[in-house]
Amino acid sequence: MDTSSFMGLSAIFAGIAMAWGKIKMAFSHLSSIIIETYTFETQTDLSLFTRYILDEKASSFKRISINKLMIGSRDSYIRPLRRRGEVAFFKGVFSGGSFFLKGKKVLFVGGEMGGSNSPGRNSSFGGSGGRVSFVRGTFSMKDLMKSAIEYCYDQRAESILGQTNSRFFIEKIQGTSAKRIRNTNMAGEGFTLTTLQLKSALSPSPETSSENCLQDMVKGNDVEIIKWAMSDIGDENEGKCSFSHLAFPDEVGEFITEAETWMKSKDWFLKNKIPWRRGWLLHGTPGNGKSSLSRSLAEYLGIPLIIFDLSDMDNNEFSSGWDRVIKSYTPCVVLIEDIDAIFCGRENVTGKDGLTFDCLLNNLSGASNSDGVFLIITTNKIECIDDALGRPVENDGTHQSTRPGRIDRVLELKNPSKENLTKIAKRILSICPQFIESTVEAGINDSGAQFQERCARIALNEFWKNKENKETK
Repeated sequence: MDTSSFMGLSAIFAGIAMAWGKIKMAFSHLSSIIIETYTFETQTDLSLFTRYILDEKASSFKRISINKLMIGSRDSYIRPLRRRGEVAFFKGVFSGGSFFLKGKKVLFVGGEMGGSNSPGRNSSFGGSGGRVSFVRGTFSMKDLMKSAIEYCYDQRAESILGQTNSRFFIEKIQGTSAKRIRNTNMAGEGFTLTTLQLKSALSPSPETSSENCLQDMVKGNDVEIIKWAMSDIGDENEGKCSFSHLAFPDEVGEFITEAETWMKSKDWFLKNKIPWRRGWLLHGTPGNGKSSLSRSLAEYLGIPLIIFDLSDMDNNEFSSGWDRVIKSYTPCVVLIEDIDAIFCGRENVTGKDGLTFDCLLNNLSGASNSDGVFLIITTNKIECIDDALGRPVENDGTHQSTRPGRIDRVLELKNPSKENLTKIAKRILSICPQFIESTVEAGINDSGAQFQERCARIALNEFWKNKENKETK
C-alpha cells in the first residue's frame, strides 16, 4: 500500500471516528432530554435509597430484573443451635443495574446495592455510589429521596419504640493503653480496638449488626437464607422482657417505668427546652446486679449499651469518645462501671496521668448537647462519690441526687430480700424443689451473685445425679 492510499484510509477512519463522536454527543444530548439521571455520591447514599425501593410494601416498586446472584454469609446468632455461627444466603447483585416498576413507570438503578465500598465521602465529590435513571417527568427525584429518608427515619423510630427489630448491641470504648496491648497481640496486623461505627437503624451499611442486615435484606426481598428460616436468626431475647429472669427490689420497677417514660418523651423534653437525657447512680455491695440492670435496661428499651472504660483514658480520648457517641449512637445507655476504682472524690486514683474529674463533669453536663444519653454510673463505695457528680440526698426518700443534670436519681441495690431469694431459687431449682426452702434459709445473707452460685451448684449436682440414675435403670 503506497503512502497516498494509507493517508486516504487514515483520513476516512478519522472522519468516521469524528462522525461517531458527534453521533454519540448528539445521542447523549437527546437522551438527556428524554432521560433524567442522578449520581449518588457514596455507597451509603445509594444504600439508603435502595433500602426504600426494595421494600415493595412501603415504596410500591416491584423489581423486575436481577442480573446475577451472589453467595454470602454473616456471623449471626442461630437460635436452634443456641450459639453464633455463619449463616449463608443468596443475594441479588446489582452491579449491572436493575429495573423497578411502579405502575407503568420504570426506574433504573445502577451500582453495587449494599456493596462493600467505603461509605465515606469522596474527595472529588464526583460521586461513585451508583446512579438512578428514569424517563423525564415520570418521577421526581426530590420526592423519591424525601420518601427514602422518611422511610429510614420511620424504621428507626419504630425500632426505638420496640415495634420492630431492636437496636440493642454492646460496644466498649477504651483508651490508648488498651489499644496498644491489643495491637501487640494482633502481631502487627494493624488492628485498632473499638472503632466507633454508626450502627443505628438509619444506617443501611454492612457495618450494622449481622442479624439486622439479614432481616433488612429479607424484608426487601434481597436475600434468600440457606438452611435456616429468618425466625431462627437473632437474639433469643429479642422482643422479650429482659427483666423476667432477674430478682430486683421493688424500687427497680419504678426506675424502669421512669426509663420507659423518658424514652418515649423526646418531643416533650425538646418542646419544653429540657435536655432529653437522664443519669442514674447505682451503688451497693458487689454481686447485686448493677451491671445486669444496666444491660437489661438497654436491651429492654432496644437501644445500644456503650461501656466506657475510664482506666486507660486521657481527657482527649474521653472527650472524643463522648462526642462520637452523642453524634452516632443516641438514644443509648452509656455505662461507666466502678467509678470508685478511677476517682475517689475528685482525685484520679489509678496512678496514671489520665482522665481528670473536671473533664468528666464537663462532658457529662457541659455546653455540648447530650440529648439521647441515658447515663448509668455504678460504684461499690458510695463514700467515694463527690457531690458535684451526684450523691444521694440524705433522708430524702425520692432517690434524688445532689446534682441533677449529671446524676438525677440514686438507687442502692442491696442483698436480695427473702422474697427475691425465693424467686431465684424457684427458677434455678425447678428440678429439685425440695431444696428451695433450705437453700433460701442458708443464703439469707448472700448477694445476688452468691445466691445464684449456691443454687446452681445444687441444681447441677441434682441434674447429673438424676441423669445417672436414669441410665443405670
